[in-house]
Amino acid sequence: MIKFASIHHPMKKKLNILALSSWYPKPSDPQEGVFVQQQLQAIQKDHHVTLILSRPSAKFKIEKTVEENLTTLTIHYASALSVSKPVNWLFSWRKALSSIKDEKFDLIHLHVIFPLGIIALWFQRKLGIPLITTEHWSGYRSKKEYTGSFRKRITQKVVQSSKAIIVQSQFLKGLMEEAGLKGSFSIVPNLVKHLPLLNNQQFNSRKNIQILNIADHIDSDKNISGLLRALKLSYNQNSNLRFKQIGGGPDTTFLKSLGNELNLNNMLEWQGRLKNEEALEAIQHCDFGVINSRIETFSIVAFEFLAAGKPIIITHCGGPEEFLQKGFGFFVPVEDNEKMSQAILKMASSFSELSLENISQDVRKYFSENEFRKRINVVYQKVLHD
Repeated sequence: MIKFASIHHPMKKKLNILALSSWYPKPSDPQEGVFVQQQLQAIQKDHHVTLILSRPSAKFKIEKTVEENLTTLTIHYASALSVSKPVNWLFSWRKALSSIKDEKFDLIHLHVIFPLGIIALWFQRKLGIPLITTEHWSGYRSKKEYTGSFRKRITQKVVQSSKAIIVQSQFLKGLMEEAGLKGSFSIVPNLVKHLPLLNNQQFNSRKNIQILNIADHIDSDKNISGLLRALKLSYNQNSNLRFKQIGGGPDTTFLKSLGNELNLNNMLEWQGRLKNEEALEAIQHCDFGVINSRIETFSIVAFEFLAAGKPIIITHCGGPEEFLQKGFGFFVPVEDNEKMSQAILKMASSFSELSLENISQDVRKYFSENEFRKRINVVYQKVLHD
C-alpha cells in the first residue's frame, strides 16, 4: 500500500470553492459520480462549496439547495430539440455565471475533465482564479474512448491551465502521461464509506454462498459478461453458489440476455441501480465480492467490501493494486474466465476461514473522510501559496 506523509495541521483559512462536476448522482442513476458527492460533502466541513450542475429539462430554471456549507445550483436547460441542445446548454451556463458574478471565490475545483472542462476554462478566464482538476475517468488508455480532436484539445487545455491535477492512483497518472498530458499531479485516493461492522460468523453457517458484484453495465470496462461465463463454469461444480449484481447501464439488456442464455436464472439476481447506502447494506450481507474489470483507476467498491470485512476476487486492473494488502483475497488475470472460475470455487470453500479484521481497520482509517480532508487541504494550500 502506498504510504502518505502524515499531516497534522488543518488548513487555517476557510476557502470559498466553486465546484463543477461532469458526473453526479441523479434520480435515474444514484451511483453516478457518488464519489464526487462524498468528496464535496467532506470538503464542505472545512470550506464553503458552491456546486453547479446541469440537467436536461423541459425548460430553463435554476434550483438552489443548501446543505450546511455545500450550496448546489442545478441548472435545468431546455433539451427538446437536439439541434438546439448545445446552444441551450451554453445559454444555461451563461445564466449560471451571471448568478454567481458577485460571489468572491478562491478557486475552481473541476471533477472529470470532459465535458465540463469547457465551462471550467470559461469560468476561470472570467473569474481570474486558480483551477484545480480531479480526474476520475479511465478512458485514456483506449483510443476508442479518448478520441476526437475537440475532446483532446479541451483536455490538453484543462491540464495545462490547472494548478493541480488530482488523481486517485499512480496508475491513472501514468495513463494520462502516456496520453501526452503533462501537469502538476497529486495523488489523493478516494474516501471510502462504510457501515458498522457486522459479525460475519452469522453468515458462515448458511448453505448458499452469496457472491456480489457492483458495477455499471458498461461491459467494455467492467466485463460482467466474462464474469457471467466464469460463474457458469463455477456453478456447474458448486450449485450452492448464488450471485447478485448491482448496477445498470447501456449493456443491461445484453447482459440479462446472456444470463438467460447461460441458464443462470437459478443462481442469478439482478438488483438494478441502488443508492450507495443500499449497496453498502448489500455488501454487509454477502460472503465475498467479485470485481472482473478490465481497468479501474481506484475501484471504491473493492475497498467498500474490505471495509466491511469481506474478501474479494479482483482482476489485475490497475489502480487498486497500489493499495491492496496481502490477505485481501485473490488476484486473477484480466479476461481469464477459467482463472476467475477457479478463484470463485476456491473462495467459496475458504472465505469463512479468512480473517480481514486488520485489513478492514486499515481501510477504514486510511481511506477515511478525515484523511481525505487532510490530503485535499495540502493540495489547496500548495496551489494558493504558489
